[in-house]
Amino acid sequence: MATPFTLPTTGTDPKATSKEVLEVAVNAALDFKLNTEDAGGAAFVPTETFAPAAELDRATAAEGALADRLDSVGDNHAPAVGDQSGNVPLAQARDVTLMFVRDGTVYTPESIVAPMVGMKTVSGSVQAVVADILGQRVVSYSQNSVIAAQMNGPDAVRIAAGTGAPVQIGTARAGYQLPDDVWAHIPSIGQSLSVGFHDGGSVITSVAAVPDVLKMFNGGVLPHQSAPIASNNAVAINAAQITSLVGANEAAKGTANFETHLTSMGWGFSVAAGATTTSTVTASGHGFGSSSYADIGPATVPWNNMLAAVTAHKNLAVAAGATAYVPWISWIHGEEDQDDTQAAYLAKLDAVAAAAQTDIQAITGQTEPVYIVVSQCAPISSGALTEVAAAQLQFGRENAVGICAGPHYWADFSDNLHMQSAFYRQLGELHAKLGLSRLSGAPAFPLHMTGITRTGVRTLLLRFHVPVAPISLEFINVTGGHGLEVWQSAASRTILKVDVASDCELEITMSADLLAGDAEIRCGHQTTTPQGATAGPRSGIHDGEVTHGSITGVRSVNWASHQIITE
Repeated sequence: MATPFTLPTTGTDPKATSKEVLEVAVNAALDFKLNTEDAGGAAFVPTETFAPAAELDRATAAEGALADRLDSVGDNHAPAVGDQSGNVPLAQARDVTLMFVRDGTVYTPESIVAPMVGMKTVSGSVQAVVADILGQRVVSYSQNSVIAAQMNGPDAVRIAAGTGAPVQIGTARAGYQLPDDVWAHIPSIGQSLSVGFHDGGSVITSVAAVPDVLKMFNGGVLPHQSAPIASNNAVAINAAQITSLVGANEAAKGTANFETHLTSMGWGFSVAAGATTTSTVTASGHGFGSSSYADIGPATVPWNNMLAAVTAHKNLAVAAGATAYVPWISWIHGEEDQDDTQAAYLAKLDAVAAAAQTDIQAITGQTEPVYIVVSQCAPISSGALTEVAAAQLQFGRENAVGICAGPHYWADFSDNLHMQSAFYRQLGELHAKLGLSRLSGAPAFPLHMTGITRTGVRTLLLRFHVPVAPISLEFINVTGGHGLEVWQSAASRTILKVDVASDCELEITMSADLLAGDAEIRCGHQTTTPQGATAGPRSGIHDGEVTHGSITGVRSVNWASHQIITE
């Protein structure tokens, strides 16, 4: 538990009744401590801030212009990339002197005796930044803005953000490296999308294509003796299916389960994490189609099947002189519980996260967190979007070990629920990308709305968390508004146009004057048509991600989340 601290305050702010306060070691990759403090109604006012690059008088700055790297940590850019310890080498200054500004004074790293902390705008929200002789790095990732930050001794930073403004902590590093002699195991559990259901589908990934370091149990990527369907979800795993590890490959399981996301997820992790012959990656699936949370959640047979696989993997690792490690669980579920309220399904996800820490850490002995990677489920009956999707986004924003990978509407579907076989591979790449991002200490949030401002009688400025700037618009199987809707007085108002206003903002222009009351903005809610290859709730909004999946070669852009916010 973090020690209470006092920040400089001035004036009063009735909204500032409590703050989320976090502490993190400056160079720690993964650390999350949270407690709530009463701010006594006082507004936090930081006294130490970094001026944005545009505010620098470059003519008077010692040794010339501000470094390119400081510019690149400005508004709408990703955090600076550092080494495995979270340090940003001075070489990243691109042959110019790296400088910092605090209270109007320009500092070079060499002149900074003790670490300093300040705030800078990153991807549209204010974040805490640490500067010392090693360089500069971002140490907070808040959905809205950090209100204040200060050093807490020489090795830690204290961060305060407004209540309801989730914060993740970590230092941006140059990727995650799986240590030698560590065997990683990524299990998955859920319903039919977690086990590759596609009636009439096929196996896409060939055995020869899979890296040698990627493993599965001898019973397959779905190590269960029977088809992964609802009628089998009370059948315990056959121990003979998990006695050894073999090279991973996809294979049909039953009559309608073919390519899953498991091989591509493990493949993406093993490549990016630099797995070697002494640090292997195993993926295994333990879900069942048409199964509710009550069927597969903690203490159920499928959950215990997963734990049996984690135990078997750990024993195999120990026998080989290695250490077992579970970085995350891929939880692909929600359609069967589509009638849940947002609060009800969020409670279920929180229970999954808590059980994962208790159950899996007890088996592997790891002290590192077990993250839970989820996706937003699609509607399956009337087409109306379920509140479960909102719970999944909230879980990824607010739970310390929750990661939301965003929506599924980018995929082609074989029916109103199940992806076509090839798109399960993209789903695996997506889960690997988000999981690795969090392991690297970087943000692991999907593209989603963070705020809205009325800028005119007919205009609204909509702000987004953008994983990779800039935000972009496309007309892809969406109606007017690129998948956005504006509601007032329980009615949808007509949008005239949507324009890109900045790297992380969209401007909505209405066809008529807005009403006096608050506006509700909906994203990816604009249709009640059941999910399909080109139908169902979706948007035409994505980020500027330029990387491609290492398996599929498909550009891995992040699409806007299903979401509702109020002005």
